[in-house]
Amino acid sequence: MQTVSDIMRREVIAFRPDTTLGEAIAILSEQNISGAPVLSEEGKLVGVISEFALMDVLFDPELKDAKVSQYMTREVHCLTEKDSLTQAVHMFAIYRVRRLPVMRDEELAGIITRRDLMTLCLTLKEPLAEPLEELMQELSSVPTDSVENVCDLVDFA
Repeated sequence: MQTVSDIMRREVIAFRPDTTLGEAIAILSEQNISGAPVLSEEGKLVGVISEFALMDVLFDPELKDAKVSQYMTREVHCLTEKDSLTQAVHMFAIYRVRRLPVMRDEELAGIITRRDLMTLCLTLKEPLAEPLEELMQELSSVPTDSVENVCDLVDFA
C-alpha cells in the first residue's frame, strides 16, 4: 500500500501569520503554487492561505498590507505520513481543497497536492485500493475477539 510519505513534498513553502498579503501573493506567484500553510512562530500549523482568499486584493489594493492571519483558513484538514493515498484522495474529494498538510506528531512534515496525485496516476502500474477494500484488509489482521482493536482502525472523525 502506497502512503502519503511516498509522494509528499518535504520542502514546504509556508508563511507566518504576520506575512502581508502582498508578500504572500509575490511568493505564491514566484513559486507557481496556489497556496501554502501558515505556521506560528513556534512552527505550529495555524492555517492555510490560498489564491482564492487573496483575490480580495484585486478589489482593494490597500489590502496588500493586511496580514495573512486575517484571510487564512483556520479549519485545516491534514494527513499523516502513514495515511494511504486512498485516504488522501478521499480527503481531497470530501473537503474540496487543493492541498493537504502532512503532519508528523504535531509538526509539519510535508504537503501533498491534488496535482501530486494526478502526476502519480501517470506512473501507477496498479490502481489504488478502493476504500472498502483497504478497510477490509486492515480489519482482516485484527483478532476477532478484540472489538477495541477494530474501533482503533476505523476513523470515526
